Amino acid sequence: MLWIDGTLIYSRQTQHQADYIFAIYPGQHDLRFRTKDREISVKGFYVEKGKRIVASFNAARDTVFSYSDKTLRQGQIITRMLPKEQIGNLGTAEINELKKQLISVTNNFGAWQLPNLNAQIELPAFIQTAGDLYYLNPESNTIYNNKLRTQVPLPVLVGPFPRTDIYNNIPKVAALIVDTTKIGRFEIEGGYQYTLYRDYQKLKNWDANYIRKDAYDFKPKLTFDEKIWAVGDIRKNVADKFSQLMQNSGGLAQFVTIKKTQSPKYLI
Repeated sequence: MLWIDGTLIYSRQTQHQADYIFAIYPGQHDLRFRTKDREISVKGFYVEKGKRIVASFNAARDTVFSYSDKTLRQGQIITRMLPKEQIGNLGTAEINELKKQLISVTNNFGAWQLPNLNAQIELPAFIQTAGDLYYLNPESNTIYNNKLRTQVPLPVLVGPFPRTDIYNNIPKVAALIVDTTKIGRFEIEGGYQYTLYRDYQKLKNWDANYIRKDAYDFKPKLTFDEKIWAVGDIRKNVADKFSQLMQNSGGLAQFVTIKKTQSPKYLI
């Protein structure tokens, strides 16, 4: 879990596209990390405008650091080993905060069924807020339903939502878009499962098992190619799925005789 200036920004619990990269305003900020066995506070961390910064800290001991720009306040790293009962486990306060900050969304987005292939590609769905985009189904996540005797999509755990819209004087408003269709706006309230349609929305309390209580080791993938996703990246991801599926599919080719003035064509 990561807080920036006291606001929860990231949780490893979520299931949407959540690369470990964040947009942040220039200036000094206070960061707080909750790892498997420690709580690490970084005070006065400076972010320069227009630059991508990869930050790493020595969590073994407290550290004081300063900047060449004397107008900036001195920075500090404070590391605290967690009590034994919290090592590898989230505390009650952390679980309650996740319940307040996260929602789940029913995957009723639909899918494209490819002709002559026993395969589907889900329509891309994403939630858009004032400052962030949450790609809900970069990968298919299903479970076998014994009654229906088929795979069905699982709800998607999403959040947190540090930046949201105000619409008609209602705070914490976001919009759900499926492919190119705007399903509608909705008010975000943590701890609920949302089933969203164009004409109405349905809410119900969470299943208690949505929040994982174990805190496990997490080592972010270090890459300078990583970026914050935009709508164009979602479109490209879907196009890549179609391309990979077609490349990995095989079948018989039927030769069709057509007019002599044209070249023969193959139908797959």
